[in-house]
Amino acid sequence: MLSVPLDGRFWCDPPNQYQSEYDGKQDTTGTEMIGDSIDERTVKELDDSTCRSYRAHFLKSEHFNFCGEDDVLGPLVLSLKYYSQSESISNHIRIILRLATGTRHMLVECKAENEDSPLELARLVCPDLTIASLQPVICPTAEELLTNYDEHVLVTNFKFGVLYQREGQSSEETIFGNKTHSPAMEMFLDMIGSRVALSEHSGYRGGLDTKFGQTGQNSVYTKHLGNEVMFHVATLLPYSETDPQQLERKRHIGNDIVSLVFQEGSTPFSPDMVTSHFLHSYIVVRPEPSDSDRYRVSVTARADVPYFGPSLPSPPVFRRGPECREWILNKLINAELSSYKADKFKQLKQRTQEALLSNLLGDLVKKTEIFLGSLNMIKTPVVPDVPTSNSFFRAVKRVFASRRKSQSHLLSQSDISDQSDLFEEADSGCASLSSRSAEHAGQVKLWSTENDSFETVEEEVSETVIDEEMKTAIKYNKLEADASSNNANNLNVKEELPEAIIDDQMKVPYSLVHADTFNNNENDPTAMAEQVTKLQHEVGSLKMDKQELIRQNMDVQGELNKLRERELKLQTDLIKASRELNSLRNNLEQRDYLPE
Repeated sequence: MLSVPLDGRFWCDPPNQYQSEYDGKQDTTGTEMIGDSIDERTVKELDDSTCRSYRAHFLKSEHFNFCGEDDVLGPLVLSLKYYSQSESISNHIRIILRLATGTRHMLVECKAENEDSPLELARLVCPDLTIASLQPVICPTAEELLTNYDEHVLVTNFKFGVLYQREGQSSEETIFGNKTHSPAMEMFLDMIGSRVALSEHSGYRGGLDTKFGQTGQNSVYTKHLGNEVMFHVATLLPYSETDPQQLERKRHIGNDIVSLVFQEGSTPFSPDMVTSHFLHSYIVVRPEPSDSDRYRVSVTARADVPYFGPSLPSPPVFRRGPECREWILNKLINAELSSYKADKFKQLKQRTQEALLSNLLGDLVKKTEIFLGSLNMIKTPVVPDVPTSNSFFRAVKRVFASRRKSQSHLLSQSDISDQSDLFEEADSGCASLSSRSAEHAGQVKLWSTENDSFETVEEEVSETVIDEEMKTAIKYNKLEADASSNNANNLNVKEELPEAIIDDQMKVPYSLVHADTFNNNENDPTAMAEQVTKLQHEVGSLKMDKQELIRQNMDVQGELNKLRERELKLQTDLIKASRELNSLRNNLEQRDYLPE
């Protein structure tokens, strides 16, 4: 049946001599027959299990998606699903990592004391990752995009070639030059499919012309396990008397990946007979000379095509019927899926998959940015910049300057000489302020401008002024005390008052009280105590105002967060409602087109 080249470019599927799981059936003559009852996982099942993992385990359940661009491996998309103890015996994490080289699926155990980051979980699946961080994916259409990408490799439409080899035909020209086929081949075609008129065919056409009849009038078509199969039968394709190579026929069959070869006679078939860059697998079927209802089967494929099931029995003989049809169709489909793993198709598939993954990454990033950007419709209030302490003290200085001018007529001529010290600029740019009387000093307000922050004022006054200005005031008092040495009691009052203010821990700026106030009240300690008490009440009132403002700010922030959550929920409901509305419209349109 087969003549495989000895250079190792093709392998041949021999009969399985160790078949023991199937006992076989016997017909009336006592010959064992075999059907497709072998329990084994085929290539298609393995591919489907990987591609359908996201739909089976992630879709419509809580999970997390991440994406990124690796410098070495290129684009990647990660999906994580966490299982709790209520859902399984032990905690575990299901991981799907999509790379240009392929999609990897893993289930890892999750220990309660270890909380691995998404990047660490991705490195469990692929240790070669060099990416530093992953970007979360947050958009309503993420699940649909990921499902479409994962299942794009699923093939549900197949096209296979069917060649007819007569006795003595050993070249491509003679095989493609057969005008018609024998009744035995017609019975075989009726078993694997149904003849359809292309002009009336509405299913998968496999590249055949269904409008103008340029690829013949009829073909063989069937459905198997949810897949549509179109056969390119050489003898049903147009024949040209003037073309010895029959390029119109070879144009279709030569671009197929798997081909059936129906033999009549003892001339073996060799894969080298047909020149094609795409044909990788052949299934050769020959009727038994003693019984035309029995078919002997042999399989050959290129060396880089992995083995595919179902396995051949021993002997590799089938009786014509549903079991034989099912085995042949399974073998054809698995042969094509396995051929995709050959070097030629693997490189092409990887380039296509890398392009699709790059597009998926771009779509996820763009839609995430658009979705998160739509949440900013309610703008967060912008907190105005807090002015520096210098602007605050300049404002206070202007207030005291205006008061000084309005009260200048009340000051004596002897006091005018001391007014040169009323405003002294410290090295930090803050003014050393003072007042001529305790009455005016008691009217000083630290909260003078609407843009100033109480915390900034309190820190600047308590730290800068107490550390720097108090030292200046104490030095001034000591110098004045030395000048009036006849009044020792006054000196004691001046030295003890700064200590009392510091020990009081109310952070009252000492420099706000001018030295002349102590001179005027140096014989009246009660007045000075009242002045300090008054300033303490002012500071306490300001602290209460600050706490009230903080509380109001927290209330406003809480209301804003509730509004954002409500907006997000409303947007999600709007998207769902739009989808349902579109679905209803489509149903109405389809109902309108239905014949009455």
